[in-house]
Order: sequence, then C-alpha cells, then structure tokens
Amino acid sequence: MKIKYFVSIALSALVLAFASCGKPEGGKPEEPEDLGIAPEFMTVTGPMGATSPVKLAVGGTLQLEVKIIPSNANPAMEWSSSNPAAAGVDETTGLVSGLGDGMAIIEAKAVSGGKTATFTVEVKTFSDVNVLDEIADPIFKAYCVAQLPQWDRDEDGRLSADEADAVTEIWVNNAASDDKIASMEGVEYFTGLSELTCGGNELTEIDLSALAELTYLAVNNNKLEELDLSANTKLQTVYCFANLLEEIDLSMLPDLVALDANTNRLTAIDVESNPELDRLELFNNRLDGIDVIRNPKLTRLCVNNCGLTEIDLSGNPKLNTLWVHENDLDELDLSACTVLEYLFCADNNLTQLDVSQMTSLQRLHMANNRIATVDVSRSPKLSEFHCTGNLLATVDISKNPALIRFDCTGNPGDGVSAFPVRAWFDNNTMPDTTTDPNMRYTGDGNPTNPYGAKTWVYEGKNITVDYAKAN
Repeated sequence: MKIKYFVSIALSALVLAFASCGKPEGGKPEEPEDLGIAPEFMTVTGPMGATSPVKLAVGGTLQLEVKIIPSNANPAMEWSSSNPAAAGVDETTGLVSGLGDGMAIIEAKAVSGGKTATFTVEVKTFSDVNVLDEIADPIFKAYCVAQLPQWDRDEDGRLSADEADAVTEIWVNNAASDDKIASMEGVEYFTGLSELTCGGNELTEIDLSALAELTYLAVNNNKLEELDLSANTKLQTVYCFANLLEEIDLSMLPDLVALDANTNRLTAIDVESNPELDRLELFNNRLDGIDVIRNPKLTRLCVNNCGLTEIDLSGNPKLNTLWVHENDLDELDLSACTVLEYLFCADNNLTQLDVSQMTSLQRLHMANNRIATVDVSRSPKLSEFHCTGNLLATVDISKNPALIRFDCTGNPGDGVSAFPVRAWFDNNTMPDTTTDPNMRYTGDGNPTNPYGAKTWVYEGKNITVDYAKAN
C-alpha cells in the first residue's frame, strides 16, 4: 500500500536564531543572553488553524504553528512529545511525525519566559482506519454509506483506506435539498479523487490538501471565506461561485481550463500562471482590474458588474463570448476579437463600438451607452440586437435577416419625430411576431413585447420607429 497522509503541511512555526555573547576581554563573566520579550499568551494550532485533537496517519507529518501575544514577543519554542513512540516532534520547528499508533501531547515551551501550550495528536495505522468512522457530518456520512455497495470491495461492511483511495468521484451537491453538509471532514481519506462536487451546502471551510489527483472541483454555493488549492496542481475545472471569497491563489494550477468564481468578494485575481485558461467567469465581484493578456486560449470571459474602468483584450483572439456589461468602461477595443459571437457591453460609458469585422456575431447587447453609430452589416448571423438608450440617429439591419429580437427605443433618431431603420422589410411588411414567441421588434405592436410600442419620448419629443426596405 502506498504511504499516505491526510493532514497537509501548513505554515511553519517561526524560529528565531539567537546571537551568543562571547567572553569579553579581561576574563570577565559573559553577559546574560537577551531572550527578548516573553509571550503573555500562546496557543498551538494545526494546518489551516485546526484545533486539537487532530488525527495523523503513521508515516504522515503535521506542521504545528504557535500564535503568540504580544506579536513582538520572542517566537522561539522548544518542542517535545509526551509519547515519542507514537508522535515525534522536531525540537525547534514543531514538525510532528506519525511513528506508531497512539495518542501524544505535543508541548511548545517558550524559550523566553517558559510559558507552555499543547496540542493533542492521535496517530493511527492507515490500513486499520474505517473511513466511515472518521466522517463527522451525518449528511456526508449517509452519502458514503449509500455508496458502500460500490466502494466496499472486500464486502466487510467497512470502508478501508485502500478502498477510499480507489474512489475517483464524490458528488454531494445539495443545492435543491434541505439537507446541507456542514463539514467535509473525512474527505482527506479519498486521496484518489479526481472529481469532487459538494456545492449547495453550508461549508465554511474545506481541506483539500490530501487530494492531489483532483482535476474537477465544485464547491459553489457555500459559505467559504478561504480556498487553498496549492496542493491540487492537476485541477482543470474549478467552480467556487457564490461564496465569501476575498482572494484565490491560482498560481499552482498550470492546467486550469475553466474557473467560475462569480458572486464572491474578490477585489483582484491573477491568471498569469494559467495559460490553458479557456473560460473565466468573475461577474458580481468588485475587481480593481483584470489582466488576461497572457491567456490567449480564452474563449469565454464574463466580468460584468465588477466595477471595471478598463480592459485589454488584445491578447485574446479566440474570444467567443464577452460579458462586460454593467461596468464603468469608457472604451472597448475589440479589434483582436473578430470571432466574437456573443457580446454584452450594455450599461457602460461607451461612445464608440466597432463590430464591423465580426462576421460570426449572433447577439449584441449595447444598450444604455452613448454610442452614435454602429455597423452590423457584416454580421449576417445576428439574431439579437439591443441598442436602446444610445445616441443613434439611425440604424441599418438590412443585412441581418436572421434577426428575431431588435430593440432601438430610447434613441434620438432625427431629433424631431422619427427613428429611421433600414431593413429587409418596411412598416407594412414587418414579420408577424405573434406567430413566434421568440420574435420581438420595436414597433411590432405585440402587447407581450416590452418594447413593442412604435413611439417613445426623447428629450420631450415623440420619436416613432420608421422601417424602410433597403434597395
């Protein structure tokens, strides 16, 4: 059986090297060593702030950390174990090693002042563990019990470490259920997992450090404030949307293809180390900026409602879908994005928008900007065109016969009474939108169409859409 451990290495306890005082000239006694400020309060924690007791596999390691008050106190510690046969500990660093079955109390003693704090470790031989006994949450345990007929290879009614290691997928998405998982404790035994889905629960933390084989992770719709992916270097897909994340480190994920981290509390994100990134969704965050210049394979980028004032897309020639609506953009250079099919840039401050080279464009939503002209003549596949609330005097849709939704309300038109629209039809030959529930045009008169009226008010003037058939 492979050697395994299920507690990850976290931050090391800081160790201060002391300078010794040599014997001064004249044979005078040495000055007493300055040990610095003594800690007034101290506590020992495990990885990710884990509290005592913690289980440790024989052959595994556990890095302990000491938190001290005041913060400028001498952090140097002397470490010892009450049961060295079960758990050994490095005297200066606090690194615990699982050596044999048993309990051990690990003590940290401050070099300055002698104050102590302890941490209890339970060491087990991995093969003797019944993983079901290590799962605390009743909903997660019930799921595992239900899977036992498939997982329990020797049919002994237990789930051994080897059997847990053979499991490649766990799916406990409870978004549509009232039964919510509060803890994924025990998932660390499933070291062979390639896919973990635990969205829609009540998780406030999750330790993924033992799951090095993960390629797919879905922890969306939880209450996570932190997500450490440093040990999951094979991840290709991460869904962590609808949490409370303020940051996420992707620097150890070179194979990442898709990330959906929308609706969190992110203010910044770095994707420079993710050259394979194809899909990036970050909407409903408050980003200071976004740099995707080193992501040439990106095809889908959703950064709407992020407070962006600028964005550089010059390095993204494969972009197929772009959501940048509800930001504060004054400019949007799409000259490198000629294969765009879906463009949503409404509710910004744009005065210009060049889509003239986008021959594959199918949906264009550019409402509520300050755009005076737009050319969609080279987009024959265009099926949705929303240009309401701009500064357009006229628009030409005569080259867009696939158009089934068109809204041009809220524009000035000629500034007097009309908004001229060149089309493949005229006012008398408009398509009958009542026969197709998906078809909607400004001025179609369909009462179910929110923009079906022919006339709107612009700066006190009644403006009426006027369709004329192009020659």
